[in-house]
Amino acid sequence: MTSVDKWMTTQVVTVNPNDSLGRARTLMSHGEVRQLPVVVGEQLVGMLSDRDIRDATPSVFESPPGEGAHILNRIRVEDVMTYGAVSVPPWTPLTRAASILQLHKVGALPVTFGRRLVGIISHTDILRAVAAQAEPTELPAECYLPAEADGEEPMSA
Repeated sequence: MTSVDKWMTTQVVTVNPNDSLGRARTLMSHGEVRQLPVVVGEQLVGMLSDRDIRDATPSVFESPPGEGAHILNRIRVEDVMTYGAVSVPPWTPLTRAASILQLHKVGALPVTFGRRLVGIISHTDILRAVAAQAEPTELPAECYLPAEADGEEPMSA
């Protein structure tokens, strides 16, 4: 059975508890990630998700135009992050990591050796591992291509 260390991302984008949510949002956008491990040095102290940032952002109906970015630059990661986030060691089986993701309803798990962050495993990484195991010829007959824009019925694969 394959383990997390074979599929995890090792070049992890991280934030510090003192960083602003504005910086975290920028890092998420540039790194195309939705979760950021929060570290002090190499030690994992929590996680920050795009949902945490979204929940901390005032509605466009509650603040003047352009004020949201200024607010995010004043709020610190430590104010909204999840402390003591669940993590897994590198030797964790992928099936176990997938179960933990589902159980805790999170999109990614920090991979730690002790408390030191060594990687991150996401839903996408696990799907990539599963897809690598599948043969393209194994697609069942009931798989369909998307319907055409003009409203035609889907064609069989």
